[in-house]
Amino acid sequence: MKDHHWRRQLESYDFHCTIDPRHADMDAERHINNVAVQALHAEALMRFQTQARDGWDPDGALLHPLQSEVHFLKVTHYPEPVRCGVRLLSAGKQGYRLASAVFQGGACTSIQETLSLPWQHAEPAPPDALASGLAPLVNAAGEPAPEPLPADDGQPYPYRYRSTFRFGDLDADRCLSALAVARFVEQGRVHLLHQAVASSGIDMQAAGLGLLVAKITIRFLARREAGGDGWLRARLLKLGNASMLLRIVLSDQHGDLAYADNVMLFADRATTRPVTVPAAVRAWLAAAPPADGHGGQ
Repeated sequence: MKDHHWRRQLESYDFHCTIDPRHADMDAERHINNVAVQALHAEALMRFQTQARDGWDPDGALLHPLQSEVHFLKVTHYPEPVRCGVRLLSAGKQGYRLASAVFQGGACTSIQETLSLPWQHAEPAPPDALASGLAPLVNAAGEPAPEPLPADDGQPYPYRYRSTFRFGDLDADRCLSALAVARFVEQGRVHLLHQAVASSGIDMQAAGLGLLVAKITIRFLARREAGGDGWLRARLLKLGNASMLLRIVLSDQHGDLAYADNVMLFADRATTRPVTVPAAVRAWLAAAPPADGHGGQ
């Protein structure tokens, strides 16, 4: 998906909108946080649906993601407005494929593809619930859809973290929101990588190092209200020269809610260019604790 040149061109998208980043969207690295970037994509998709239906219908069916894949190409900054583009690639019983992109200062900063299904409040809606308004807008790109993110098939997770679901994590239908899932996924990888860095003894600031997210793919398993305690499970899938692939699973008392693969990079803080994973961090990640161990509570 990242290599599809058309996705980086604003004119490739049929729907455009302008969104102002908020100061609160900046994170500790002083750029727009990756989850806030995902929120820009989500807002653009919602505005696309609203226009396709000739206005907002609070009681109508809406598309919610089954799988999303986002690539972060450049850092997005505050306060310059961003232009977002949306293109409906296909519509059918298997779902609606939507391509979206964020542009700032004339450059594409992120691209996303989302496979979505219609929901009527907290219940699945018929596959054709939105067909009359959306199907005429299909603009196929002549390329296959991304493969479903593979499930784990009982693979062990050496790192496990307790979390708490909050009222603010619920959407307007009292279901755990897609962006709340993205935030929990972020917390899972931050827990794991902070452990790796702390245990290695590296001072990231002094070494001029930072961590960047290159790609996140989330598979949503359930859409329901979540409250009380939850769990994040984490494991290393792949360790490259400059990148790491981490699998994060979010669950509540009823079972798994979502799982996500995260491609992370160590980068030079000044240039944001990828650098080799520090040897001490590599050694810590390679020496995973027993599968029934806990990385935190």
